[in-house]
Amino acid sequence: MRAAIAAIVGIVLVIGLVMVYRMQAGPGAGTADTTGIGSEAEGADAGANAPPLTAEELALTELREELSRAEPVAFRSDEQRLTEARAWVEANRDPDWPYREIEAQILALMDVFTDSDKRSAEWVMNMSQIEVEMIRAIDADGDGQVSDDEVQRFIDENISSIFNPMEHPYLQEKFDTDGDGVVSPEEMAGLAGMMSEGALAGAFERGKLEAWDADNDGFVSESERVAGEQAAREQVEEMFSSILDTSGADLDLTDEQRAELGPEQVQQIDAARAQLDAAREMMMDQAASQSLMEAMRLDNLASPDQTELMQSMPQPPDVTTFDIDGDGMMSDEETATQMLAMQEYQEEVQRWGAELTAYRLKDQFDHAIAQSDTDADGRLSDAEWEARFDDLLDERDERLFLQSYDLDGSGRVEAGELSTYINWYRQGSLRADINYDGFIDGRDLEQMARAFQGQGH
Repeated sequence: MRAAIAAIVGIVLVIGLVMVYRMQAGPGAGTADTTGIGSEAEGADAGANAPPLTAEELALTELREELSRAEPVAFRSDEQRLTEARAWVEANRDPDWPYREIEAQILALMDVFTDSDKRSAEWVMNMSQIEVEMIRAIDADGDGQVSDDEVQRFIDENISSIFNPMEHPYLQEKFDTDGDGVVSPEEMAGLAGMMSEGALAGAFERGKLEAWDADNDGFVSESERVAGEQAAREQVEEMFSSILDTSGADLDLTDEQRAELGPEQVQQIDAARAQLDAAREMMMDQAASQSLMEAMRLDNLASPDQTELMQSMPQPPDVTTFDIDGDGMMSDEETATQMLAMQEYQEEVQRWGAELTAYRLKDQFDHAIAQSDTDADGRLSDAEWEARFDDLLDERDERLFLQSYDLDGSGRVEAGELSTYINWYRQGSLRADINYDGFIDGRDLEQMARAFQGQGH
């Protein structure tokens, strides 16, 4: 059973890494500013002969009193996070290091995941622009093309600095909530929960609504929810079946097993079970929202098949091979050997993720050249990149419009589908939120009118 505990800890860590590899700024600022309301002491020295307060002044006084009792509101905006990340990079990287800006952007993005403030689907759309910046960043010397040496350098730098949040000094401090110097499986599982409830909540909510609302009434019924969750669960199990099958971890304890084990072991196993369940829930949300989130990406080279991607992932060591004496229990020496093997396996997964990312970015860069090299010199200049960026934004707007509102897949939104949209709006369905900001208001009607009339232009 100790073997199962050790195995599942390793698997949870690996799934945490995979979630980071699969991930691709909104407004907001500072602390609550009450300067426009004024001070309670304002006018206190005006004297006893001051005229009576007007109705407006009395109401304002009441507002001040209520504000004085309110809990202070303070938060860090995305701009603040990026400024702090840039300061860390400036202090810790060589001035000529070519990945300074993209590292700062990724650190700021990962920082957002450490709070549970719900972000809209629009925020996720804005964050997808980082993917295009990453494509550009692999061209380390800025000559408009990507060499084999640049790919290899990106792989090497990737491991030590950018995509290893459990060891990155800037992120480790933020993820290590108990301050013990190590990002534990429990803390990684907690991060998955915060991401689902915070930064990715809006995209997950909208993605599941569009995927599961089979009758297009604008809402998810109980039967639609059950069917959607089952489909997402099957997709996740297929993606991770090879990892889970080889882990040798069976954490569904019977009453008899619980009676045989000590309280401490049962607690460890239950905690490991909860960690794995949290990772699975995160992946289920991603699976259910995959279609919409793919459409929200700015780059237009289709993402690789996720099941095939996971099948290419290195397999974890078989836990049964570490029980050398075959007694069904793990001695301290056997457990130490297994944990060393799991550490090596995690490093192998990190290497796999770095190579996967670098080769994918190289493919995306070559794809960009094929589409946007207007002067046909085999390179992309800054001007060509800027023009491509604008083209990608227009292309995404059209793709999302059809994804969400072309219900019959005809290639355009027709009159009946526009009537369905109006009905969603009247009922307050989130499917009417055409700008994905999480609110349903007149701006959505205006944008729908423009998009509907602009079809084919």
